[in-house]
Amino acid sequence: MLAVGEKAPDFTLKDPDGHDVSLHSLLGGKGILLYFYPADWSSVCTRQLGGFCSMDGQFKSLNIRIVAVSADHADSHKAFRERLGAQFVMLSGTKEVFDRYGICLPNGFANRSYFLLDKDGIIKYMHVMARPDQMMENEELIEKLKNAR
Repeated sequence: MLAVGEKAPDFTLKDPDGHDVSLHSLLGGKGILLYFYPADWSSVCTRQLGGFCSMDGQFKSLNIRIVAVSADHADSHKAFRERLGAQFVMLSGTKEVFDRYGICLPNGFANRSYFLLDKDGIIKYMHVMARPDQMMENEELIEKLKNAR
């Protein structure tokens, strides 16, 4: 399992348009909330990601870019992103990546988890939910991110 203070493992995954995007390419001037979640369209994931959209200004004020990753394919991400009106990065994850982060469920999906990375990719905060149907409330998450910076 990864730990705070370690460098987050790099990966290259597909975005909704089918382009390869590496974690390394997203690092730089902003921190990243790397959010792994089980599936598009589920009630908990929709609530969480919809909350990210409505709290976009708070993430921006913290200079944090959201990168959301699930096992869903690009077409699902594209439709889900449009439905939410999301402006954040969505990527199609793999069992290999989920394993590297220690968050792979027995069915090959990602457990809901939150990794705050600084601009260099160092993990500043991480939390993995006990069960994938649980989520951290968005207001609590914002407070945790403020305190971890």
